[in-house]
Amino acid sequence: MILSEDDVIPFKLCSFGLHRARGHDAEGAYGKWRTLLKRFDEIRSRIDPLADQNANLDVLIRSFEDHLASYVKKEGRMPDDSAGIQLHIHLSRLWVLGIYEVLRTLHLAIKKHDNPYAACLRTTNSKGCGFSSCVLCSIGHLKNETAIARMRIAKGETAGDIKNPPLTDSMREQLLNAPRETPPPKGAFLVDGEGIDLGTIFWFQHDIRIDRDRLISRRKLSDSILHWRTSEADAGRPSKHPPESGFPNA
Repeated sequence: MILSEDDVIPFKLCSFGLHRARGHDAEGAYGKWRTLLKRFDEIRSRIDPLADQNANLDVLIRSFEDHLASYVKKEGRMPDDSAGIQLHIHLSRLWVLGIYEVLRTLHLAIKKHDNPYAACLRTTNSKGCGFSSCVLCSIGHLKNETAIARMRIAKGETAGDIKNPPLTDSMREQLLNAPRETPPPKGAFLVDGEGIDLGTIFWFQHDIRIDRDRLISRRKLSDSILHWRTSEADAGRPSKHPPESGFPNA
């Protein structure tokens, strides 16, 4: 396709890029986002316009990640396109900041109102039960995972306020039993604590909950949010037999 001079302007290029990304969305990520956000709207009893913006941004970033990963596998290096890569980095950061606010405000909306999904707060001194079968706490865990990357982007600091809801024993064991992640090579880092690997931005940060450094990948973080599931039967309260896993594997 040959673009005319009138088409080669930032606004039209971004519009074309998003439509093309959604048209080549082999994983069906946008459809999954729409289903998930509808569920979020039902939980909070209102629509969050920021959420759909982040869904579109995620689909666009995924197309960037797939293109860069394919290029690196074929050529053995990143493309010589500093402007495109810089845009990719900034959009990835923007997505983390945005989706964190979506999760934070959703979590807060459940806690503030007499919401049936917040039943565990009345039995745990407002700390939350921590079980992945609980709507409030499972969203809280996703928020906390996102906060690890968000604090590095927004403040250049290690996330400290990520202990509520608490990790259950099985979640803590899942994290501790995972192979200890070694720091990526220096060449992969863009700035302190942030880098790019096979086209995906990552954050190598300290998780105070388990006192261990962890690698948080933007793509895996997005996948963990998209795969968020909970059953109506367990909503708002811990299961008698809580799942042994279910913690976001970011």
